[in-house]
Amino acid sequence: HELNPHLWHDATYGRRVVESFEETQQGESDAYSEATEQPHLQALDRISAQQYLERMRTHGCLAGPECRVVDLCCGPGNIIAKIIEEATFRERRTLRFLGIDVNDDELRKARESFIAQSSVALEKGNVLALGEVPPADIVICNTSLHEFEAPHRLLRVARSLAKKLVLVKDLHRPPVTEFWTTVRVHGQHYRGRMFQLFCHSLKSSLSPKEMQVLALREDFTYEDCPPIYGMLTWVARKGQGQRRTRRAS
Repeated sequence: HELNPHLWHDATYGRRVVESFEETQQGESDAYSEATEQPHLQALDRISAQQYLERMRTHGCLAGPECRVVDLCCGPGNIIAKIIEEATFRERRTLRFLGIDVNDDELRKARESFIAQSSVALEKGNVLALGEVPPADIVICNTSLHEFEAPHRLLRVARSLAKKLVLVKDLHRPPVTEFWTTVRVHGQHYRGRMFQLFCHSLKSSLSPKEMQVLALREDFTYEDCPPIYGMLTWVARKGQGQRRTRRAS
C-alpha cells in the first residue's frame, strides 16, 4: 500500500498523508534532476519566478540598491535561477540570494549551477532549526510546505527572517473524487520515481481550505494560483519588529 498511490483513497479517505523525511529523500534528488530538464517543469518554474517577481515589485522590494532574498528548501536552485532569468537587468544587479537546504545532493547541484554567480550563496541547514541567519528583505519557499508535518512552523521561521515580504507557494491537495483526474492531467509528464513523488506531494499537500485557515492563523494572506497551487503571503506592517527566533514551535 505504501508504494501504490492507487490505494491512497481507500486507505486514508482524503486525509493529509505526510511521508517521513527519509521517505521523501529516497531517490528525490536524481528524480528531480532528470525531470528538471523537461519543458513542463521549466515552464512551471518560470511561472513561479514571474509570480514571485510580480509580488516583489508590487510591494516595492526591488526599488532599492540591494534586495536580499532567502530561499528556504532551495533544492538545486531552480527557482533562484529562473528569478534571475526573468528579472530585469537593473533588478539582477540588486538581487542577492541565500539558498538553504538540508539535502547534500541538491546543494551540490546548486553549487555547480551557480559556480560563477557571486550573487548566490548556498548553505546547508534544517530550516526549522537554523543558526544565525541574517534577516533578508524577502523569504520565499517554493512547493516545499507540504513536506512539513506542522507547516505553521515553516511559516513562522520564514516570517522571523523577513524584513519586508514572505512568499510561500505550494500544491493543493485535491478532493478524493478529483485525485486521479488531477494526477492524469497534471502528472502526465512524469514517469517512474518522479510520478510517485508527484502523487505523494499531492497527498501531503494542504487543501485550499486548510491553506486559508493556516494563513489566517499565522497572519498571512491566501490566494489561488491556478491550476493546482496556492500562495501564502506575509507583508511586514510599518514599524513591525522582526522575530529573531530560528527554532519554531
